[in-house]
Amino acid sequence: MVVAEVLTGLALVKQATDFIKSNLDTAKDIGSLAGQIDDLLRGEGEAQKARSKKSGQSLTDQFGVENVAREVIDAKLAQEKVREIATLIDLRFGHGTWRGILDERARRIQAQKERAKQEALEKAAQRKEIFDGLSMLFYLIMGVLVVGLIALVAFKASASIPKMTTCRLAHTEVISKKEILCFYQGANNTQESHTTELHVGCARSYQCEYNPRPSGYSLKGTLDSIKDALK
Repeated sequence: MVVAEVLTGLALVKQATDFIKSNLDTAKDIGSLAGQIDDLLRGEGEAQKARSKKSGQSLTDQFGVENVAREVIDAKLAQEKVREIATLIDLRFGHGTWRGILDERARRIQAQKERAKQEALEKAAQRKEIFDGLSMLFYLIMGVLVVGLIALVAFKASASIPKMTTCRLAHTEVISKKEILCFYQGANNTQESHTTELHVGCARSYQCEYNPRPSGYSLKGTLDSIKDALK
């Protein structure tokens, strides 16, 4: 026996029609025939779709003409079977029963479409929410990276700028007829020295690079080292 689920179009209509006609008199209510009625309407709908699809084929194609004719006939036969069952249903369960079935079926189909539409909208909203979240995370990470990069550049820039302090003249030493050695001290035993022309003399103070030295670096020891180097 052919399983109903694998049948389509007119074949499904014929099988559903035969079942309904065979069981209509013994059916206690319309619900017992609901499955076959649904198959009947589904098969009739498929037959109509096949007719619409085939009608677009070229009439110059002999096989296309044959197919069109078959689909048109199948669609008309399916309609006739549906009208026959509609009349039998109304006679068995009362006038208007078939119209009620069609209305309820249409309502359920529409409800299913609305649910599918709502589900699609919800999924789209979820995808947008996920996308927005990922976008926000991306921009946050990029912001952190940019801020970190700026901070790193600023740190390196500040580290490359030497710290300055005020160096004051601590000692002078004439080293020749034309030159004089100027020795300066600043904060935390910062020491600097340079030579200048004797007639110019040494400045009282100036801004020098902060270079702290251990307390063991005495002024006298530094002067002695400089003198030894100049000999």
